[in-house]
Amino acid sequence: GTRFPQHLREEHLEHDVLSMPALPRDVHAALFHVAALAIHPSMFEGGLAPFPFYEAVSVGTPCIMARGPHVEEFLQEEPDMAPFVVDPYDVAGLVRLIRHTLDDREAVLRVQRDVYARVSRRNWTDVASRYADAVLGGPELSGQERGGV
Repeated sequence: GTRFPQHLREEHLEHDVLSMPALPRDVHAALFHVAALAIHPSMFEGGLAPFPFYEAVSVGTPCIMARGPHVEEFLQEEPDMAPFVVDPYDVAGLVRLIRHTLDDREAVLRVQRDVYARVSRRNWTDVASRYADAVLGGPELSGQERGGV
C-alpha cells in the first residue's frame, strides 16, 4: 500500500479525510454521482483534463480543478473551463469557487457537460497524432520535412 493512511493517522486527520483505495468501479462512480462537487487539487496529474473531471461530469457532478501544467494544456483546448480553475495556493479563491459552483451548480454543469462531450469524442488515434505532431514539429510540417514520417 501507500504511506497515505499512516500519514493521516500521524497528522490526526483520520476523522477529516476519507481515504478509500481500490474501490470497485461501480462504488467509485456512485460516490462521484452523489457528490455535490468534485475538487481536483493536484497540480501535476491528469491527461488532457484531470481524470476526476471525466469521472465526475460523466455522472452529473461538476468539477473544479487546481491550476497546473495539465490544466493549462486543457484550457488551451477548452477555454470555457477557465472559470472552474483555481490557484492551488489561494485558499480564499478556492472557497469562493466552491461557493460559486455550488450556488449555480446546474449552470456550471451545463458548461462542463458540453466540454465533456467534446473531449470525449477523442480517440487514441487523435492522441497519437497530436503527440506525433508535438514531437515532430507540428502538423504544419510536411512528411518530408519530418524525415518522411
